[in-house]
Parts: sequence; structure tokens; C-alpha cells
Amino acid sequence: MDYFSYSRTQAVAEQRERAKQPGQKFCDEVGWKLTSSKYKEIQRPDRITWVGGTQYRTITPTTHVWYKNNNNNQHIWIEFSGNAIIIKVNIRVTSSSSPSGGYFLHPDSSNYSESRTFTSPQEACNFLLSLS
Repeated sequence: MDYFSYSRTQAVAEQRERAKQPGQKFCDEVGWKLTSSKYKEIQRPDRITWVGGTQYRTITPTTHVWYKNNNNNQHIWIEFSGNAIIIKVNIRVTSSSSPSGGYFLHPDSSNYSESRTFTSPQEACNFLLSLS
């Protein structure tokens, strides 16, 4: 691979990593409050894991955060746009059988009952904790 091809590939990878940062920051700052009380984390931007001094990172294009409310089974979808935190409440989720006997979840983030926008992770967290 020549340098020009490598530099383009590297630029795309760096752009993807930057797009994940707002979601990673949200999860690091307030996600623990949500998952320690009433939410199950289904999907989030990848996190770095250290094992035996080696850094591992899952490579996924995920930039959103997806939670399930353990109290009412509503699915919550969180997107990030600049400084805005967009929370979509009660997104539609369908499921299908997997070949291994489990099931796959299929979220539709364009189908939701309520949307709220926040500029602070703490405000967004407080809103989510206030939901029944």
C-alpha cells in the first residue's frame, strides 16, 4: 500500500474515532449512574479494554448509545450532534431468531414516542432517571 492510500485510510479511521467521542464521554461521565439503577446498556461506542498491559478496542461504527429501561422495558436511543445530546424514548425494537437459538434485536431509531435534546450529560441523565 502506498502512503497516499494509507493516509486516506488513516484519516477515515481517525474521523470515525472522533465521531465516537461524545458517546464515549457520555457513558464515562453518567452511564454508570444509569446502569447501576434502572437501565441495561445494550450498545455504546466501543470502549478501550486493557488486558495484561495490552490495549484492545472493538472496531465498530457505533456512535450512539442504546439502553433498555428495566422498569418498563422501553428502549432509549441517544444520539450526539455537536454539543447536543438527543434522547429518543420508546424506540421501536423488533426481534428475530438467530441460528444459534437466541435472538437478534432490530432497533428503529426513527420510530419513537418522545424526543428531548440536552446540552449537558448530567441533564440528560437526570431526565432518564426521572422516567418511570
